[in-house]
Amino acid sequence: MNLDIAQNITVGYFFFDTPHFSELLRLKKTFKNFFTIDCNTLPPKLPVCDLLFLEIDTLLKEKITKLNTLAKHYGAKNLTLVSKDSDNSFLLKFALHFSMHRLLSYELDAIALEKYLYEICKKHMTQQVQVQQSEIFKQISNFIGVITLRDHELIFANEKALQIFVAKDMNALKNSLKNITPMSVLCEKNLDTQTNITLQEWEFYAFLHVMPNLRDKIITITPLKNAPKNTKDDNILNRFQFVELLKDMLLQNYAQEQNISLIFINIANYQKLISQESQALHLYDLLQNFVHKISQYKHETQKIIEWNPSFFILTCENESFESLQNALDSLHQKLIYSDFSEQVHPAIISSLFRTKNDNINEILTQIEAINARDFNSDTFKNDQFFEINDLSLYLSPSEQIHHYLKSCIANKINLKLLNIYKGLCINTNTQVIRQNDAGYFFSFEMLQGYSMELEKKSTIQSADLPHDINADVSYVDFEKSLVFLTNFTFAKTSANNRQHTRVQPSFRTPIMLKYDKYSYQGEIVDMSITAIAANFFQQINEKLYSQKVSLVFRLVDATHEDGFVQMAISAKLTFIGEFDKSLKVVFLLDKLEKPYDAYMLKYMYTRQKELILELKKQTKINANARKR
Repeated sequence: MNLDIAQNITVGYFFFDTPHFSELLRLKKTFKNFFTIDCNTLPPKLPVCDLLFLEIDTLLKEKITKLNTLAKHYGAKNLTLVSKDSDNSFLLKFALHFSMHRLLSYELDAIALEKYLYEICKKHMTQQVQVQQSEIFKQISNFIGVITLRDHELIFANEKALQIFVAKDMNALKNSLKNITPMSVLCEKNLDTQTNITLQEWEFYAFLHVMPNLRDKIITITPLKNAPKNTKDDNILNRFQFVELLKDMLLQNYAQEQNISLIFINIANYQKLISQESQALHLYDLLQNFVHKISQYKHETQKIIEWNPSFFILTCENESFESLQNALDSLHQKLIYSDFSEQVHPAIISSLFRTKNDNINEILTQIEAINARDFNSDTFKNDQFFEINDLSLYLSPSEQIHHYLKSCIANKINLKLLNIYKGLCINTNTQVIRQNDAGYFFSFEMLQGYSMELEKKSTIQSADLPHDINADVSYVDFEKSLVFLTNFTFAKTSANNRQHTRVQPSFRTPIMLKYDKYSYQGEIVDMSITAIAANFFQQINEKLYSQKVSLVFRLVDATHEDGFVQMAISAKLTFIGEFDKSLKVVFLLDKLEKPYDAYMLKYMYTRQKELILELKKQTKINANARKR
């Protein structure tokens, strides 16, 4: 087999005392670099390696500890575990835990090893190219706007260019280029030219490069500096002016024995918005609109204070705490329903603060604590502080989801997509790309796309959400890696409340439950390395609940003569519930004895790979059917 693909790859071969993988050593000159390292004498600085082989001869605690350290140091994507006993249950579990390529026997023959090396080298090279291309694209998209023209007509613009010109699509960008005189002139030039333009309170440097064929042109656009800003509204007080005003309020309220009341309006995601360059271009406009809205909705007697760019204060007249709560509730609803910017969406927290304190320094300290959110539920009394930050008080579930997904587009928030295929949890990263009237387009990784096309549903997950979001899959575009989701609803429970990956058997798998004089026949629904779920079609005596019972069933194993291994294990019955005209019963597995532990791990490992291949195969069939 031709292993030229390995000439640019560095391999690390770690072993204890003596290397046993002679076939791998024979091929060491095939690679760019090949390091053989005794784990007993690891160097202070470990070499950088593309592929790693970790060999272990005996299962000693200190050896496992070193393997664990190496696996964490290098990351598991390019690791292969090597041992004489490739069916060892502990090593199978170790490989499964770190998602390693494979557990190999170091007695593997030359042909099988060369085939394996070819596969992992090819996969590694493909991953490297993808990473490089992705990084280049990311750099361009994040920092430089790129526009290409042919015969003076716009044919391409990257995301950054659309953001700079506040254009939703290519047609909108064409109009913007025509209406901005420096850009329209630049597009007509037939020689390399440069110009400066001012957009969205920023100055940009635009450079035109004309290709040798004189038909194709590339324009790059980079930000230079902030353009001069307009002066602020004279009615907006700054922090220092507020201190003087607060002194007057304290003096007046002391004489009249009144409380001081203040309303705070906080853009809670300001730091996140300003840290993203793509959002920073639009943030100034948002803040201008935000202050304008506050001025529009506040009571005419209230003064506005800009404590900092994202935290505003309104002074309050002598009103009851209850009436001020109602006023804040109304103000907050008006603000969250306002459209400040199509590109940037603020997360607003509103609060009401009331105090009889006459110490100005203590009041200022309390204000700063509220601004920094450096307080807890015990800091203020109920009649002293009131806060609104829960959208569920003002928006329906559908409106909350819409509000959140729209924010995800603007802030490029990373989410997770979840699908369960025959018990196998497929959970990968995604972003909301764009919206139309019917739903939203999400990016996806290939395996996720396969599962979504088959299931026709998916679940969106985020730590920022109160619940997972269920959605229908309307269309999967594998060429663009985009899925169109519609009909969004909050899930009542977490869709993957599980600690271990489960798999469903490939075909009907009977299971027998035995306890004392009781015996029941059922079928396995799914299983993990710690639990088994099964359906039974007869009532199970309640005495068995929380008891240790015996389970007997068979698992597929191609290495045995009849293609199966017999399992006879003990387990704890932890759940009995009615489900679709049957009883669903869950068993918690005790520490499995030999050889059942190895059988179970091997089956789980093999079945996961089968399900992934099955998923890809089924989607390929669906794709071919669509072409017809």
